[in-house]
Amino acid sequence: MSFLTIYTPTFQRPSLLQACVASVCAQTAVADIQHLVIRDEVGVGIAGMFAEIGKHVQYMTGKYVYVLQDDDILADNEVVADLQRFATAQQQPEVIIVRNKKRNNVYPSNLGHFLQVGPKDSAIDLGNYAVRRDVFRRHVQDFGTRYAGDLDFITVLWQQGYRFAVCDRLFAVEQLPGVPGLGRPEKELVRS
Repeated sequence: MSFLTIYTPTFQRPSLLQACVASVCAQTAVADIQHLVIRDEVGVGIAGMFAEIGKHVQYMTGKYVYVLQDDDILADNEVVADLQRFATAQQQPEVIIVRNKKRNNVYPSNLGHFLQVGPKDSAIDLGNYAVRRDVFRRHVQDFGTRYAGDLDFITVLWQQGYRFAVCDRLFAVEQLPGVPGLGRPEKELVRS
């Protein structure tokens, strides 16, 4: 069994996907990673992407599951090894919160506040958590089908009382920070 399943849904952005995959392959702990790349050639969009996760959960073999979007990259080549050490030191918590950088902002911005109030809209992103696979499988339907399905999912885990541990570590970075229109196919992106 691998330590981490990295689940990457795609959205017609081949060059961004190539950099995303390269960041996974560059990990020093690459032998402990299962990388599932889910191609979207028909354009199911973000809400459809959340609805599709349940169709792939049976293929996930990692102890933890992390969703790395195709327009993101892992922050450096040690993030998975660091996460693995953290999980061991924390006795394998159900949810591990990490930081990610989107549009030049780091989320969650205030980890202490997060631990007090839990997930809040705009304070947490899909790339902010790794979830133990047994919990991920049990709650995969809680992603639902709406655009904010990632918030719905993590909110359910919080409300269910699972143990959250915070790893104050930048884990993933958006490839094109500040470029309007991310979330659209690559051919529609406007680069300046």
